[in-house]
Amino acid sequence: MLVLFAQSVVAAAGCDRAADRFLEELLASVRAWEQINRHGNRILDEDTDYRRYDLAKRKIYAGFHKDARDCHGVTLLANLLEQPPSPRTVGFVRALLRAGHDPNLRSRNGLTPLLTFTEHLPEFLAAGGDVDSALETLDVLLEYGADPNLVAEVSGPDGVPEPYPLTLFDGLVRVKDPRFIDRLLPHLTRDFINIALDLPVLQGPRGQAIAGKLRTRLALLRQQAKARAEAEAAAKAAAAAAKADAEAGAVAEGREGEAAADEDPFVRGNPDEDPFIRGTPAPAPAAPQPPASMPDTSAPVEEDPFIRSPAPAARP
Repeated sequence: MLVLFAQSVVAAAGCDRAADRFLEELLASVRAWEQINRHGNRILDEDTDYRRYDLAKRKIYAGFHKDARDCHGVTLLANLLEQPPSPRTVGFVRALLRAGHDPNLRSRNGLTPLLTFTEHLPEFLAAGGDVDSALETLDVLLEYGADPNLVAEVSGPDGVPEPYPLTLFDGLVRVKDPRFIDRLLPHLTRDFINIALDLPVLQGPRGQAIAGKLRTRLALLRQQAKARAEAEAAAKAAAAAAKADAEAGAVAEGREGEAAADEDPFVRGNPDEDPFIRGTPAPAPAAPQPPASMPDTSAPVEEDPFIRSPAPAARP
């Protein structure tokens, strides 16, 4: 009794009364929709009921009690997911997630919203629940980031932790409709599948069908991982080859630059080469050579007929 009293005091101390009252508004709107649309008991006017529903959604979009818990430590989203799926619950779930509600916020019992949904799903469907609304609820949760790979550590009646964690398969193993697991498969990771295949809940006859799909999904993930690794290795090899080619080109350009520098007349310092014309220097002019022999001046010189000799001098 003392332990129970202490727990109730702690729960009361952490109770968000405003969030608890807002939750009652949401649940009242859900129940009103069920009474009007599912049982034909029109205890409320449809227009009045829709105005209440619209007002509650406006409060959600305005950020009322975002990520708050009720007085039992259960989040607003988890409370909605504990209700039978319907278009009204789907509308509230979508509104909460669009307003920024954490899709993986755990309740005080450690369950995520998705674990809460899959835990109650078998009883909803067994009671003739709306399958289309249930599938749409799952799609909305996944669309806004609900992680199906999260697990919850649970304790037995004696308070001792169970050897295996609670996963979404604890509920889905009792669901005959394969569309639920098919929607979840693309979001499951290799590590989670490896853990799930060892769970006792998948070892029985009901779990074999799910286990077979998990093995197929695991083989596909391994192939994809191998293909990514090969593609990354090829990309690294191509990058290394391109880097080596670039370095070799840089070395070749450096050598060509050194050879060109060696041919520069200003570097070589050749005074005979024209500094403005590269190539073979022009040959130097030959030095003048003396004649082989002097002409003989004693020989008579033939008179040029066109040059008249000087007239003889006059006699005295």
